[in-house]
Amino acid sequence: MLKRFKFLFLVLVLALVLVACSSDDEGEAANDPEEESTQTEEEQETESTEESDASVELGMGETAELKTTLGNFNLTLLDAEEQAEIDGEQPQLDTFVVTEWEVENTSEEPLQVADAVSALDMYSGKDDTGRGWILLENQDPWEKELQPGEKASGELLFELYQTEEYYAGMEYASAESSLKSVMWKFSLE
Repeated sequence: MLKRFKFLFLVLVLALVLVACSSDDEGEAANDPEEESTQTEEEQETESTEESDASVELGMGETAELKTTLGNFNLTLLDAEEQAEIDGEQPQLDTFVVTEWEVENTSEEPLQVADAVSALDMYSGKDDTGRGWILLENQDPWEKELQPGEKASGELLFELYQTEEYYAGMEYASAESSLKSVMWKFSLE
C-alpha cells in the first residue's frame, strides 16, 4: 500500500513539474510584444470583416442579396412616402409611411413572398424601437409563392414618428446559421 502511495506521489510530482515547465514556455511566447501586437492586428481585421459581413446599410433603390434559412432572395426598397391618413384613418403616431418593396427569388426552391418580408421593421431613427408593417388592402403580391427567378412587388405600411431620416431593416438567420442584418436609410421630402 505504501508503495502505491509513493508511486502515485511521484507521478503527481512529475505531472506538476511538466505542467510548470510547459507553462513557462507559453508565458514567454505570450509576453513577446511583437507577436502580441501582430495577433491583435490580425484579430481586429478579422473582427471588422465579420462585422461588415454581418450588417449592411443601403439606400433607397438599392438591393440586398440575402441568403437565409428561408431561401435566397433579393430585396429592394423601391419607394417610400409619408401620408397623413390612410382610408380616412389618422395615425396614432405622427405619420404613416407607405413603402414599396420588390422581392426576387434567387434560390432554386419556391419562396413565399410573405416569409421574405416577415422580419421587416421600420424605425424613426437609429435608436428607435422597430415597428412592424401593416398590410394594405389588395396586396395580393405578398400572398404569392415565387418560383426561382420570379419577382413580386407590393406596398407595406408603417406607422411612425415623423423624422428627417427613416430606417427600414431586418435581422435574419443566414444560410450559414449566423445572425445578420440589413438596413435601408432614407429621407422623405
